[in-house]
Amino acid sequence: MSNKALEDLQAGRDRWAASPPAAAQNVTASDFCYTAARLSIWLPIGAGILCKSVDYSLTESGAGAALWGGLAVRGVAGLVIVVGLIFGFIALSAVPKYGRQGLLWRPIRGIVLSAGLIAYLGAGFVGAWGDAIQNHKTALAMHEASKEMQADMKKSVEEGQGIKMEDAQPKIEKMKTALDEASKTGSGETAVTARAMSSYLGKLQDLMKDYSTAADALRNPPVLEMDGVRGREQLEAKKEIVQKFLAANEKITAFVMNGEKIFKAELAKAQAPEQVIESAVKGYHRTAAERNDLLIRIRETDQRIGNAMLGMLDVLETNLSGWKFNPEKKKVIFAGNGGEALEKYNRLFKDMQNAAAEQKQLQMQLVGLAAN
Repeated sequence: MSNKALEDLQAGRDRWAASPPAAAQNVTASDFCYTAARLSIWLPIGAGILCKSVDYSLTESGAGAALWGGLAVRGVAGLVIVVGLIFGFIALSAVPKYGRQGLLWRPIRGIVLSAGLIAYLGAGFVGAWGDAIQNHKTALAMHEASKEMQADMKKSVEEGQGIKMEDAQPKIEKMKTALDEASKTGSGETAVTARAMSSYLGKLQDLMKDYSTAADALRNPPVLEMDGVRGREQLEAKKEIVQKFLAANEKITAFVMNGEKIFKAELAKAQAPEQVIESAVKGYHRTAAERNDLLIRIRETDQRIGNAMLGMLDVLETNLSGWKFNPEKKKVIFAGNGGEALEKYNRLFKDMQNAAAEQKQLQMQLVGLAAN
């Protein structure tokens, strides 16, 4: 190569170094535009996969926060899609400078995909938010009914009347109505659990109605009031009233003792996923264990009261000619010193009084527990 050629080559290199071509000057900018074009389509695809997979995972897990988790996922996915849209417009804006190759159809497809996903997520977000509001309303309605029932229980105990199941019926019915509404308008775990709880309360309601009817027959007129009682048949009729009361009380006792199993069975009947059943049963056990212990002890005092009444009626039936009823004092008077019959009658009467006093204390504990 001649010296002249070498000089021209060196001069060219110097000119290139001093002022590189436009393509070399903008290599970083062009790389970013092509990367933006690729991201404009991959970001919405990734967001869609994320949203679908996390939604599925939350549904399968039966987590209590599934609804709010779904809302959070949709929010994050929406932000990712918006970023993809921005990258798409950046890539399109570079077409006049770098050409259409790799910078036109890819971001256009990404923008179209992003727009479709935003519409889909928007509809899902609105639906999930509506479910959240509905579920919140259900919780408020149940909480209100529960508070009213607790207030009534406390007032009744403080006034010395004791807790009457018939007084609790309207409040339980209000809770059941809220649950029925949630089972129809709610979604996911909330709807399934509400349906199971409504069925559970329905079964308890039936038992409470039977108990209330039996207890009312025990009180009106008082089963131990012997005014007008002249024969064995009348005493047998009174014993039958007490036996019905004991039978109704025993059914409620069994229901409370097996409450967790019954609730679990209702969840299974409502076709709740296994994870939802496990979560709901844990919640039931956590909130009901101490309360149910008190309820069973209260039912035991009812059993003692009923058994004492039956024993007193047996004493009167066995000694039919050895007593009479004083309507002014409203008590049974035994002839002479009463002997063994009077002693047994008074002992049973004392057992009944002790059980009634213990029941009042347990009811006060129950009211205090409900207030916490």
